[in-house]
Amino acid sequence: MKIALIDPPGTSRGLNTGLAYIAGNVLERRAGDIVKVFDFNNNRKLVKERTGEIGEYDVIALSVKSFTINTGFSILDRIPLKKDSIVIFGGPHISLEGKDFFKKHNRINAILKGEGESAFIEFLEWCDGKRNGHDIKGLSICRGGEVVSDGAVVIEEDLDNLPFPCYSVFDSISGSIDNYPLLTSRGCPYQCIYCSVGLISGKRWRSRKIESIIKEIKSAREKFGFKYFFIIDDNFTLKKEHAKEFCRALIADKINLKWTLPNGIRADKVDEELMSLMKSSGCEAVSFGVESADPEVFKNIGKGETLKEIESAIELCKKYNLRVSGKFIIGLPGSNRRSTGQSLRWAKKTGFCEVNWNLLVPYPGTGAYEFINKNGRFIRPWEEGFHFGPSPRVTFEIDSYPAKQMERDMRRANVSSSNLLSFYDPNNSFLLNGIRILLLILRYDPWHAVSHLRHIFLRWKMRRRRFEFV
Repeated sequence: MKIALIDPPGTSRGLNTGLAYIAGNVLERRAGDIVKVFDFNNNRKLVKERTGEIGEYDVIALSVKSFTINTGFSILDRIPLKKDSIVIFGGPHISLEGKDFFKKHNRINAILKGEGESAFIEFLEWCDGKRNGHDIKGLSICRGGEVVSDGAVVIEEDLDNLPFPCYSVFDSISGSIDNYPLLTSRGCPYQCIYCSVGLISGKRWRSRKIESIIKEIKSAREKFGFKYFFIIDDNFTLKKEHAKEFCRALIADKINLKWTLPNGIRADKVDEELMSLMKSSGCEAVSFGVESADPEVFKNIGKGETLKEIESAIELCKKYNLRVSGKFIIGLPGSNRRSTGQSLRWAKKTGFCEVNWNLLVPYPGTGAYEFINKNGRFIRPWEEGFHFGPSPRVTFEIDSYPAKQMERDMRRANVSSSNLLSFYDPNNSFLLNGIRILLLILRYDPWHAVSHLRHIFLRWKMRRRRFEFV
């Protein structure tokens, strides 16, 4: 069987580790199958030729986030499907929307909710006619307009039972990877009202064995020749001893690679020993999700930590010369323009190396979604929202914070923080992006234009090397 895995173009580049795990699992478990990842997010050339090639495949699987739904269907529309081709969608968006996805999109045969490695193998057995599909957890099948689904989200309980992710089948990779994405754990038990991780990857935190992680790093480095890696976990430091053990293993095995934590770590789960080990093992940069520096807003978002703990953790990172990035959310319950200004002043005082300002998108099943339903109003469907990127889009408003004001404040805060590459659109030319960014500077902070342009140049060079905080 020929299986095409597709990552549609999005607002930022980066390899799709989920598809890499699925590809590796299929190649390990099913002898004779042909698997190829068509990575349109990182390789946007020769679209006509590549979509024509996809038409020769038996199973066509697309991994989508909420902001790549439209580009995903744009890719699908270009594919000359065979009569017996089977189309399946998966990814974070599908885990949130579930079988309701069929109501809006009737051109697909199936969807898969959650972590799909094992379930995708079972789905392929259904494609082979060896299963009826009713007993496959996480799978929903559409037959003649009728949807068969158990409504569950499938979770991989034993991450060490999975083969290593396979990036060699990506059509965007030609022998090397500059900055390798590494997964050491999945899941998050916390109740942050804005976060959908628990709905997608489960509330139970599951970690890989240290020996397996080190083995993957060594194997991948030999194959792809990278000098840097970044950890993509949603909660790398939940178990401090596991994180420390990982750092000790990097040191003991003389891995000698630089690495970063762009997804953020919890401030209440770090201590001086961990920071020292991270620095000694090659860590160069970390990120913290602050979300809001307004105490009244912060206490209602369910993070389970305090602003004081975040401040202490940041100082600890600086003590060990780690670059520190801060992430903030505009539009949280109880927020307004004043609280955003308060957060901006706090961020400047704290002295982050980089600061990212994102819009709140209330995902179904989250506390933020329930809050907006009761205390605000949706002005467009939640799936049309964009956290960041060249075209940020708010899906709701509350009495204290009109939607247009949120969007203006998000742009102003990012410009003021010199986070201008967040507005870079990979679908446009370098010239058009330059003009767009210059206009944003002139509108929101013209007095520091020279400083912003210099910062863009330095950040661009650094981002191309290894830092992907946007």
